[in-house]
Formats: sequence, structure tokens, C-alpha cells
Amino acid sequence: MKNLSRALLFSIVAIIGLSAAGFAQTSPSKQFGDIKVGISNFGKMDDHFYRGGRPGGKDFATLKQLGINTIIDLTDNSSGEQAQAEAAGLKYVNIAIPDKSYPTDDMVAQFIKTVNDPATGVFYVHCAGGRHRTGDMAAVYRFAQGWDYDKVYQEMLNYDFYTSNGHQKALDFVQDYSKKIVAQRAAAAATTTAAVSGNK
Repeated sequence: MKNLSRALLFSIVAIIGLSAAGFAQTSPSKQFGDIKVGISNFGKMDDHFYRGGRPGGKDFATLKQLGINTIIDLTDNSSGEQAQAEAAGLKYVNIAIPDKSYPTDDMVAQFIKTVNDPATGVFYVHCAGGRHRTGDMAAVYRFAQGWDYDKVYQEMLNYDFYTSNGHQKALDFVQDYSKKIVAQRAAAAATTTAAVSGNK
């Protein structure tokens, strides 16, 4: 089923206690201070979350230099990445989401659990190109910060998101997730209003 469970919906608001305030839409960048990054579609969403395409070679040392602690790999076809990451002193987590697929509740829950874990620290999320699977999980993160759909989608476009070549399911996921978050927020607001009225 595509529908997120009620427990999962309520769990997203806990994502590392972040608020929507002060966070602007981000775009890819190759330069961070004195550090030049060679990874495609690379960007920094906030002080906790970096994103982009699949790293390789010297990229792992660069990620470490940026202060990243954990790599969250969203691909289902990694070969040797864990060894390369760990050799550079990085933790490695694989949430295997097949390309051009609709992320399952379990995948979303694993992502939320990982970014909520204090041991994860600063993390780098990637798929192959940093557009679709990464865009979906970045959207989950942004909705937890209180962003609305339009703002989330614009940030996805900033990172070269598109729906052609079989990638429509990535957008379907974000649209469905957004609707459920809106419904969850409305239900929570109604519950709060009822509780306040009952205490008068």
C-alpha cells in the first residue's frame, strides 16, 4: 500500500527537532569555503543534510573534510561503496530504493530513523544522480520542517528533478506524501482546538 501509516506520519515531526524557520530553498554548489566538491548535483540543505549524486574515488575524503559523518546511500546497486566510505572514516547506511520506484513505508521509516539517530551526525544522502530518490527523501525531511508542497517541489527542481524517462513515480510519492501530511496537520490542529474548547 502507498498509504503511510498513522504512526509513521506522526513520527516525522521528530526529525532532529528542526524548524522550518530560517531555511531557504537550496541549489547545487561546487564550492564550500576552501573545499571544492567534484560530486554531481551536490548541495547543502542545512547544517545536517548534504545531498547529491553517487560519490567515488577521492569524493569520500572530501565528504569527510566537509564534516560529514554518515553516508546514506539510496541505491540498490552499490558495489564497494561501504568499504570506500569506511576507509575514509565515514559511517555507511544503505536504504535500497530501486530506481524509478515508489518508496515504501518501510523505506521512509528507515530514513527517518537514521536521520533522527544522534549517532548519524551530519549526513550525505545520495542516489545515482541526486535527483529522484534523493529528492523524495529530501522532501520527507522538508515536510517534517513544516514546508509546503510548492516550496518542496521548487527545491526538487533546483536539483534537476524531472519526471520523464520513467521517473513519474518519484513525483507521485511526493504529492501523495504531501496530501497525507496536510491531513495529519489538520487532524492535529482539530484535536488541539477540541482540547482547548473542552478545558474552557
